[in-house]
Amino acid sequence: MSKRKNLPMRLIIILLIALACGSTALYVQYSIAATQGTLGVSSQGDATLSMDIPQLVRISGIQDINFGNFSGGADLSQDVDVCVYTNLDGGEYRVRASGSGVDNAFDLERDGTGQEVPYVVYWSDTIGTAGDQIALLTGQASVVQDGANTASQNCGGGASANFEVRMTANNLLNVPAGQYSGVLTLTILPES
Repeated sequence: MSKRKNLPMRLIIILLIALACGSTALYVQYSIAATQGTLGVSSQGDATLSMDIPQLVRISGIQDINFGNFSGGADLSQDVDVCVYTNLDGGEYRVRASGSGVDNAFDLERDGTGQEVPYVVYWSDTIGTAGDQIALLTGQASVVQDGANTASQNCGGGASANFEVRMTANNLLNVPAGQYSGVLTLTILPES
């Protein structure tokens, strides 16, 4: 009895095509995903179910920051607690920030004049500013952060992290009066 007779016809055809094409490396994946039922008073078949869930992250709870009027005194800072969610075990992620200044710099611009006031962005993987904060560099992913919520995309209505924006009085005193504004973009990246 020839061994070839025990091979399924589909596998034999694949082998013949591979040999006819002069393949030097032969890789055959042969699997049966579903089983079919047989004729009878009852019949049962099985189907294998599968799917991929990618690494997911979400930031929410971001609020606009209005520094109000600068009185000429102390440095200015404002912070916002935000929710960071990931479906990765351990709740680890990285954060990347960019501003709306030239080359994505952290700058507020005066009414389209090109005059800018720089600011600094700090991130904490806990709420509030009392925890360990790291300074974010524009366009660069941070070191690994942890503490993201892994159970709820909106942190159950709460928060899991904080960002703070600071401007020095010295920088504010060295620009002309006017309305200054800009956009800070925070991007959460999954830590694989």
